[in-house]
Amino acid sequence: MRLLRAFLVGAGRHCLAAAKPALIGRILRKLDTQLHVPRIDLLTYPEAVRIALHHLPQAVENARGVLVKRPDPTGFLFIWLYLDADCKPVLGADGQLVGKKLLISRLDEELDELFGDNDMIHFA
Repeated sequence: MRLLRAFLVGAGRHCLAAAKPALIGRILRKLDTQLHVPRIDLLTYPEAVRIALHHLPQAVENARGVLVKRPDPTGFLFIWLYLDADCKPVLGADGQLVGKKLLISRLDEELDELFGDNDMIHFA
């Protein structure tokens, strides 16, 4: 599990520390119009990592990821999105943002501890 934790909280910090909240807000608004939102009851830490790795853009060198947790009346909205080395949103071949959204009713203890009081974690 240490390797997975390092994956989630590691190398993306320098890029995202420079990203303005307005940039993340614009990305999230664009995702709101582009991605269907399925619902699952429980999101576990290993599943969050699996999703992040599955959607990680292979064609973009040094892509950094962000996992955003937003409150929802029935739990949380989780959004996986990716930024390139210049902190710009990664787009697919179709010009759409690369990412995934899920509505989550609850988190496992490990993922809940990883987020703590934060609403975003970074991964690379």
